[in-house]
Amino acid sequence: MPSRTKPAPPTTLGPPPLKPEDLATRWGTTTEELRRLRYQGRGPAFWKLNRAQVRYNLADVIAYEQDTHTQSDRYAS
Repeated sequence: MPSRTKPAPPTTLGPPPLKPEDLATRWGTTTEELRRLRYQGRGPAFWKLNRAQVRYNLADVIAYEQDTHTQSDRYAS
């Protein structure tokens, strides 16, 4: 499982942070499923803007996707 360290806050450099809706579309899932993953301590690192708003750094999402893909490859044999 990837490290769940708190990601760096967004900067004006690089791509804008992803909203849960954006990540749900990217993964073909729902925002409710992303909420469950956050609650369970799984999924990519995220940060909260306030009580109701969550964002994901694209670099953290890609790192999580690559790590998850690598782990599933280990067990594919």
